[in-house]
Amino acid sequence: TKYRGTSFPLLRFAYRGSMCPALGTGRYGAPDNLGTWYGRQKAIIDRMAGRRVCAKCGATFHTVNIPPKVEGVCDNCGGELQLRDDDQPETVKKRLDVYHEQTAPLIEYYKGQGILHEIDGTLGIEGVAKAIAAVIG
Repeated sequence: TKYRGTSFPLLRFAYRGSMCPALGTGRYGAPDNLGTWYGRQKAIIDRMAGRRVCAKCGATFHTVNIPPKVEGVCDNCGGELQLRDDDQPETVKKRLDVYHEQTAPLIEYYKGQGILHEIDGTLGIEGVAKAIAAVIG
């Protein structure tokens, strides 16, 4: 987190709406800008369900975006690539449901403050970076 004027924390964890005012009482004070991701639920599930992690060295790959040279085999150490339990499509859907349920009040609170910026999380790395740069200047 950076100091006031350049901060752009992301609302990516589920919070209760009652915590909204408390977020501005920390070490750095109230944020000038906040960001949150949005995207079609299917796209988010597909992206997370495509992630693979090496059981041996922990390297991360993706079946579409960052595929290994040999399917199921880590490029770095030759270890087995695995789908983590928390990346299973049904688990991701449940996590998204909880996120939306618990974060909705927070999003509405900061929209009302005029400091929330919604970023399309399906734009890809470069697109998301440009969207954030446009917000923080």
